[in-house]
Amino acid sequence: MGHHLNIRIFMKKMNMVNFLKAPDFARQENVPLGMFRELDATELYCPNCRKAVPVRKHLLCILPEGKKYEYRCVYCVEQVGTKTSSVQG
Repeated sequence: MGHHLNIRIFMKKMNMVNFLKAPDFARQENVPLGMFRELDATELYCPNCRKAVPVRKHLLCILPEGKKYEYRCVYCVEQVGTKTSSVQG
């Protein structure tokens, strides 16, 4: 449950990363490329509520590769997504 949603979110993030890595974007907007390395969701689709809803991010655990978070619907508390933040070294 939620695997297809996670894949769609991942694909949207990959498209956003590819867009932000474009040299024209950085030159036109004068934005450093590292500025958008970490993104947080504010709304995601909840299959229980059947609509896009505000979400809260909860820390699940700290792993060697980074911190693992889950996103939960503010209305029904259903898990609607996950995120692992990379370790900054």
